Amino acid sequence: MSQKLFPIKYLTTLIIVFGFFCPSFSQVKPDSLIHKNFVKIDLAPLYYDLFDNRVQIRTGVEYERYVFNHSSISCYLDMGLYDKYKFIKYYNFFNENQGMYSIQQNISIIGFHLIPGYNYYFFNSRKKANRCFYAGALMDFSYYQKEFEYFNSQTSEKYSDSYNQKKTGIGLGIGYKNQYGKHLFVELKTSLLTRIFNYISATGRTSIKSLDAQWTSTNYNFWWITNLKIGYAF
Repeated sequence: MSQKLFPIKYLTTLIIVFGFFCPSFSQVKPDSLIHKNFVKIDLAPLYYDLFDNRVQIRTGVEYERYVFNHSSISCYLDMGLYDKYKFIKYYNFFNENQGMYSIQQNISIIGFHLIPGYNYYFFNSRKKANRCFYAGALMDFSYYQKEFEYFNSQTSEKYSDSYNQKKTGIGLGIGYKNQYGKHLFVELKTSLLTRIFNYISATGRTSIKSLDAQWTSTNYNFWWITNLKIGYAF
Protein backbone atom coordinates (compact mmCIF):
# COMPACT_ATOMS: atom_id res chain seq x y z
CA MET A 1 0.00 0.00 0.00
CA SER A 2 2.82 2.40 0.89
CA GLN A 3 4.50 1.78 -2.46
CA LYS A 4 1.31 2.76 -4.30
CA LEU A 5 1.01 5.99 -2.30
CA PHE A 6 4.65 6.96 -2.80
CA PRO A 7 4.21 8.64 -6.26
CA ILE A 8 1.30 10.72 -4.95
CA LYS A 9 3.27 11.83 -1.87
CA TYR A 10 6.24 12.66 -4.10
CA LEU A 11 4.05 14.74 -6.43
CA THR A 12 2.50 16.62 -3.49
CA THR A 13 5.94 17.43 -2.06
CA LEU A 14 7.11 18.59 -5.49
CA ILE A 15 4.16 20.96 -5.87
CA ILE A 16 4.70 22.47 -2.40
CA VAL A 17 8.42 23.03 -2.99
CA PHE A 18 7.71 24.43 -6.44
CA GLY A 19 5.16 26.84 -4.99
CA PHE A 20 7.55 28.16 -2.33
CA PHE A 21 10.62 28.72 -4.43
CA CYS A 22 9.30 29.82 -7.82
CA PRO A 23 7.83 33.22 -6.79
CA SER A 24 11.33 34.60 -6.27
CA PHE A 25 12.15 33.94 -9.92
CA SER A 26 8.90 35.23 -11.37
CA GLN A 27 8.74 38.25 -13.61
CA VAL A 28 4.96 38.43 -13.67
CA LYS A 29 3.73 41.78 -12.42
CA PRO A 30 1.20 41.53 -9.54
CA ASP A 31 -1.16 43.95 -11.25
CA SER A 32 -0.90 42.26 -14.66
CA LEU A 33 -3.65 39.75 -13.87
CA ILE A 34 -6.78 40.99 -15.64
CA HIS A 35 -8.80 37.80 -16.14
CA LYS A 36 -9.10 34.86 -13.76
CA ASN A 37 -11.09 32.40 -15.88
CA PHE A 38 -10.16 30.70 -19.14
CA VAL A 39 -12.08 28.29 -21.36
CA LYS A 40 -10.23 26.46 -24.13
CA ILE A 41 -10.80 24.16 -27.09
CA ASP A 42 -8.00 21.77 -28.01
CA LEU A 43 -7.22 21.62 -31.75
CA ALA A 44 -5.17 18.40 -31.48
CA PRO A 45 -8.24 16.07 -31.28
CA LEU A 46 -9.74 17.91 -34.24
CA TYR A 47 -6.60 17.19 -36.28
CA TYR A 48 -6.84 13.46 -35.49
CA ASP A 49 -10.56 13.48 -36.32
CA LEU A 50 -9.82 14.77 -39.80
CA PHE A 51 -6.35 13.55 -40.81
CA ASP A 52 -5.24 10.55 -38.72
CA ASN A 53 -5.33 7.03 -40.18
CA ARG A 54 -7.45 5.93 -37.22
CA VAL A 55 -11.18 6.61 -37.19
CA GLN A 56 -11.70 9.11 -34.38
CA ILE A 57 -14.56 11.34 -33.29
CA ARG A 58 -13.38 13.12 -30.14
CA THR A 59 -13.11 16.56 -28.63
CA GLY A 60 -10.97 18.25 -25.98
CA VAL A 61 -12.01 21.14 -23.73
CA GLU A 62 -10.43 22.76 -20.67
CA TYR A 63 -11.30 25.20 -17.90
CA GLU A 64 -8.58 27.09 -16.03
CA ARG A 65 -8.85 29.48 -13.09
CA TYR A 66 -6.22 31.59 -11.35
CA VAL A 67 -6.06 30.98 -7.60
CA PHE A 68 -3.11 33.39 -7.02
CA ASN A 69 -1.30 35.94 -9.17
CA HIS A 70 1.09 33.32 -10.53
CA SER A 71 -0.79 30.06 -9.96
CA SER A 72 -3.80 28.41 -11.52
CA ILE A 73 -5.68 25.15 -11.45
CA SER A 74 -7.14 23.53 -14.54
CA CYS A 75 -9.25 20.59 -15.63
CA TYR A 76 -9.05 19.14 -19.14
CA LEU A 77 -11.47 16.63 -20.66
CA ASP A 78 -10.79 14.64 -23.82
CA MET A 79 -13.58 12.23 -24.79
CA GLY A 80 -15.19 10.38 -27.68
CA LEU A 81 -14.39 7.58 -30.13
CA TYR A 82 -10.65 6.86 -30.15
CA ASP A 83 -10.42 4.04 -32.66
CA LYS A 84 -12.60 1.94 -34.97
CA TYR A 85 -11.37 -0.69 -37.37
CA LYS A 86 -12.08 -4.07 -38.99
CA PHE A 87 -9.89 -7.17 -38.65
CA ILE A 88 -10.37 -10.38 -40.64
CA LYS A 89 -8.61 -13.65 -39.82
CA TYR A 90 -8.72 -16.58 -42.27
CA TYR A 91 -8.68 -20.28 -41.33
CA ASN A 92 -8.10 -23.55 -43.16
CA PHE A 93 -6.30 -22.26 -46.25
CA PHE A 94 -6.02 -25.79 -47.69
CA ASN A 95 -9.80 -26.26 -47.89
CA GLU A 96 -9.83 -29.26 -45.57
CA ASN A 97 -13.06 -30.53 -44.03
CA GLN A 98 -15.62 -27.78 -44.62
CA GLY A 99 -13.25 -25.51 -46.51
CA MET A 100 -11.70 -22.13 -45.85
CA TYR A 101 -13.57 -19.61 -43.70
CA SER A 102 -12.92 -16.33 -41.89
CA ILE A 103 -13.83 -14.56 -38.67
CA GLN A 104 -14.36 -10.84 -39.03
CA GLN A 105 -13.93 -8.54 -36.02
CA ASN A 106 -15.38 -5.04 -35.88
CA ILE A 107 -13.53 -3.25 -33.07
CA SER A 108 -14.20 0.14 -31.49
CA ILE A 109 -12.73 2.00 -28.51
CA ILE A 110 -14.60 4.77 -26.72
CA GLY A 111 -13.64 6.59 -23.54
CA PHE A 112 -12.30 9.74 -21.95
CA HIS A 113 -9.27 11.38 -20.31
CA LEU A 114 -9.89 13.64 -17.31
CA ILE A 115 -6.74 15.63 -16.55
CA PRO A 116 -6.65 18.02 -13.58
CA GLY A 117 -3.53 20.13 -13.16
CA TYR A 118 -1.67 22.84 -11.30
CA ASN A 119 0.14 25.56 -13.29
CA TYR A 120 2.73 28.11 -12.20
CA TYR A 121 3.40 31.11 -14.49
CA PHE A 122 7.11 31.69 -14.00
CA PHE A 123 7.89 34.13 -16.82
CA ASN A 124 6.10 37.01 -18.49
CA SER A 125 7.83 38.86 -21.31
CA ARG A 126 8.59 42.51 -20.45
CA LYS A 127 8.57 43.49 -24.13
CA LYS A 128 5.48 41.42 -24.96
CA ALA A 129 3.23 41.48 -21.89
CA ASN A 130 0.70 39.20 -23.58
CA ARG A 131 3.23 36.32 -23.76
CA CYS A 132 3.89 34.07 -20.79
CA PHE A 133 5.37 30.68 -19.94
CA TYR A 134 4.31 28.24 -17.26
CA ALA A 135 5.16 24.86 -15.80
CA GLY A 136 3.00 22.50 -13.84
CA ALA A 137 2.02 19.09 -12.57
CA LEU A 138 -0.92 17.01 -13.77
CA MET A 139 -2.76 13.72 -13.34
CA ASP A 140 -4.44 11.69 -16.07
CA PHE A 141 -7.52 9.62 -15.20
CA SER A 142 -8.51 7.64 -18.29
CA TYR A 143 -11.22 5.13 -19.13
CA TYR A 144 -11.49 3.01 -22.30
CA GLN A 145 -14.25 0.64 -23.34
CA LYS A 146 -13.15 -1.77 -26.09
CA GLU A 147 -15.97 -3.54 -27.92
CA PHE A 148 -15.79 -6.48 -30.34
CA GLU A 149 -18.36 -7.73 -32.83
CA TYR A 150 -17.54 -11.09 -34.45
CA PHE A 151 -18.90 -12.70 -37.62
CA ASN A 152 -18.08 -16.31 -38.57
CA SER A 153 -18.42 -16.79 -42.35
CA GLN A 154 -18.68 -20.57 -41.96
CA THR A 155 -21.63 -20.60 -39.56
CA SER A 156 -22.95 -17.05 -40.20
CA GLU A 157 -22.88 -16.66 -36.43
CA LYS A 158 -22.63 -13.19 -34.88
CA TYR A 159 -21.55 -12.53 -31.32
CA SER A 160 -19.99 -9.71 -29.29
CA ASP A 161 -17.58 -9.14 -26.43
CA SER A 162 -16.08 -6.17 -24.52
CA TYR A 163 -13.79 -5.13 -21.71
CA ASN A 164 -12.73 -1.85 -20.11
CA GLN A 165 -9.52 -0.31 -18.83
CA LYS A 166 -9.02 2.28 -16.08
CA LYS A 167 -5.62 3.96 -15.89
CA THR A 168 -4.05 6.76 -13.84
CA GLY A 169 -0.86 8.62 -14.63
CA ILE A 170 1.08 11.59 -13.23
CA GLY A 171 3.44 13.94 -14.96
CA LEU A 172 4.97 17.35 -15.52
CA GLY A 173 4.29 19.81 -18.31
CA ILE A 174 5.42 23.13 -19.70
CA GLY A 175 3.39 25.59 -21.72
CA TYR A 176 3.30 28.88 -23.61
CA LYS A 177 0.38 31.27 -23.88
CA ASN A 178 0.03 34.23 -26.27
CA GLN A 179 -2.93 36.56 -25.92
CA TYR A 180 -4.53 38.48 -28.80
CA GLY A 181 -6.54 41.48 -27.67
CA LYS A 182 -8.28 41.44 -24.30
CA HIS A 183 -9.90 38.00 -24.39
CA LEU A 184 -8.63 35.66 -27.11
CA PHE A 185 -5.44 33.62 -26.79
CA VAL A 186 -3.52 30.63 -28.18
CA GLU A 187 -1.80 28.11 -25.93
CA LEU A 188 0.75 25.37 -26.59
CA LYS A 189 1.44 22.76 -23.91
CA THR A 190 3.53 19.60 -23.82
CA SER A 191 3.53 17.00 -21.02
CA LEU A 192 5.30 13.77 -20.14
CA LEU A 193 3.44 11.29 -17.92
CA THR A 194 4.08 7.94 -16.28
CA ARG A 195 1.62 5.25 -15.24
CA ILE A 196 0.93 4.64 -11.54
CA PHE A 197 -2.22 2.48 -11.80
CA ASN A 198 -3.81 0.27 -14.45
CA TYR A 199 -6.86 -2.00 -14.22
CA ILE A 200 -8.29 -4.25 -16.95
CA SER A 201 -11.73 -5.76 -16.35
CA ALA A 202 -10.99 -9.12 -18.02
CA THR A 203 -8.00 -11.40 -17.58
CA GLY A 204 -5.81 -12.16 -20.56
CA ARG A 205 -6.67 -8.94 -22.37
CA THR A 206 -4.10 -6.62 -23.90
CA SER A 207 -3.51 -3.25 -22.27
CA ILE A 208 -4.60 -0.27 -24.37
CA LYS A 209 -2.03 2.47 -24.87
CA SER A 210 -2.93 6.14 -24.33
CA LEU A 211 -4.71 6.98 -27.55
CA ASP A 212 -4.54 10.75 -27.01
CA ALA A 213 -0.73 10.69 -26.93
CA GLN A 214 1.71 11.49 -29.73
CA TRP A 215 4.28 9.06 -28.31
CA THR A 216 3.99 5.99 -26.05
CA SER A 217 6.78 3.77 -24.73
CA THR A 218 6.80 0.12 -25.78
CA ASN A 219 5.60 -1.03 -22.35
CA TYR A 220 2.94 1.76 -22.22
CA ASN A 221 4.40 3.06 -18.92
CA PHE A 222 5.27 6.49 -20.33
CA TRP A 223 3.47 8.74 -22.79
CA TRP A 224 3.87 12.23 -24.20
CA ILE A 225 1.03 14.62 -25.04
CA THR A 226 1.08 17.95 -26.86
CA ASN A 227 -1.96 20.21 -26.97
CA LEU A 228 -2.66 23.27 -29.13
CA LYS A 229 -5.56 25.26 -27.70
CA ILE A 230 -7.49 28.38 -28.53
CA GLY A 231 -9.36 30.06 -25.72
CA TYR A 232 -11.36 32.90 -24.26
CA ALA A 233 -10.40 34.75 -21.06
CA PHE A 234 -12.96 36.43 -18.83
